[in-house]
Amino acid sequence: MAVGITRRRMLALLCVASGLSFGMIPRPARALFINGHIDPQGRHHISGFDDLGKAYFTQALPDKAHGFAVHPVRPERLVALPTLPGTRAPVFDVAAGRQIALIESQPGRHFYGHGCFSHDGQYLFTNENIIDTAEGVITVRDGETFAFIRELPSSGIGPHDLRLLPDGRTLVVAGGGLRTHPSSGKRELNINEMDSALLFIDSRTGERVAERRIPVDKLSIRHLDVGADGTILIACQYKGRREMPKLVGMQQGQGDIEMLSIDDDELWPLRNYTASARIASNGIGAVSCPRGNRLTFWDLQQKRYLSSIAISDVGGLEVSPDGDAFIASANTGELYHIDATTLTSRRMGKTWKQARWTNHMTRVNA
Repeated sequence: MAVGITRRRMLALLCVASGLSFGMIPRPARALFINGHIDPQGRHHISGFDDLGKAYFTQALPDKAHGFAVHPVRPERLVALPTLPGTRAPVFDVAAGRQIALIESQPGRHFYGHGCFSHDGQYLFTNENIIDTAEGVITVRDGETFAFIRELPSSGIGPHDLRLLPDGRTLVVAGGGLRTHPSSGKRELNINEMDSALLFIDSRTGERVAERRIPVDKLSIRHLDVGADGTILIACQYKGRREMPKLVGMQQGQGDIEMLSIDDDELWPLRNYTASARIASNGIGAVSCPRGNRLTFWDLQQKRYLSSIAISDVGGLEVSPDGDAFIASANTGELYHIDATTLTSRRMGKTWKQARWTNHMTRVNA
């Protein structure tokens, strides 16, 4: 294949500098799905595949990949963001098959695993932690050079997921409320005092324009998705021991967070833990629950639980380009395609025996 490949005709199994494997092959016609994973030797990677489960690349990473940020104007550009206490976020050009930059957190900070670009691609926003004070900040970087510009305050303690609302200006932060420190790993240091909320931040001024508190003690908002109409689907983890609270909620407009209805018999198998959340074009939400070995589905119009599919250690989740299906990954190496209308699933391709998929997936459009 010629060196001057177009965005629709390229891609690769990665090249050998810095531990990649790469072979030039045509990329998927519609989209490429990317998920982090761990190999049998405990090394960290990301891999790309199409909606049939066909492999397109595998890339070695300096740290465990958590979430991703895809450039909206140049979608071949992908930032792989580490979870705490990671301080290095590599940037890849998946069309050229190479790493093009390495973002490092500012001194005394570490990444919290998630970020997003402004709609025009001019800025990259990442949630980060001030190690000494445990205060969360949103770091703003140039979307092309990735140079540090400034920090926005007011993202609370333990900010995790981060999205830009359809207005193109307001950032919504999953304020988990959990105090951590790199010296203690992922151990939460303030369970009895934690305070979790959705935080709405003006991306231009840094002003906290609104907040919506979670209505349950010791329930931490971890991940979210934003629908085309601004509906926010939230996925939570319960850090207490004696209760079984609802784990999935939503927020709309100026309203409060509403936890979605679910029977106790369906709730208890989820084991108080969720991972990824996504909204399909028909308004059906999906939330993965790896500890409960279930992918759950939610009617966001009726504000209630619908059903679930049993998938062992399911974590990563994304929506197909047409919005009509979910793509899911499991720690066992399986990939699944789920019709968002019938909620029926099928396996995609063969099991990736060398990949223990991590909890988050993203899509790069062709």
